[in-house]
Amino acid sequence: MIIFHKLFYLFVYLLKCLPWFILYGISNFVYYVLYYVVGYRKKVVYENLTNSFPDKSKKEIKKIAHQYFRHMSDILVEAICEEKMVAHYQKHMSIKNPEILEKLYTTGKSVLLIGGHLGNWEWLGVTMQQLTPFNAKGVIKPLSNPFFNDYIEAIRARHSSGIIPFKQTIRV
Repeated sequence: MIIFHKLFYLFVYLLKCLPWFILYGISNFVYYVLYYVVGYRKKVVYENLTNSFPDKSKKEIKKIAHQYFRHMSDILVEAICEEKMVAHYQKHMSIKNPEILEKLYTTGKSVLLIGGHLGNWEWLGVTMQQLTPFNAKGVIKPLSNPFFNDYIEAIRARHSSGIIPFKQTIRV
């Protein structure tokens, strides 16, 4: 397992040296492997889409599933290359009406922003810390693989003032 970890970190280091257009080419390869070779969570994705969109045809569901796997592959590559994300966040993210947040901050108010898994939520964590005066914290659900969970949590911790495990949040 130690050899795998060393190879993974070498692979990540090499990835970070590549320009974005090559990284997105690699993302296309990752998509192909996840969807066609491994079939990672394919059944779950199709079941969820079918339940969420009962009026959609099988062809439409299949198209959405392909888009989902492409999107997840992009997110995976972008998360691995988080140093590049930090350098380029302004090209990808902005806050509308930042003066509202600034006013709340100067008056000592707390803010709760809620966002969904739209776009790349990892960009959001980096951006909030860069574009707002608030100590941004993200709610996370741990990954099932401990090695990859620790890796992703370390990335998130470098660019935010904290993460909150999902199980420690209040349910309403």
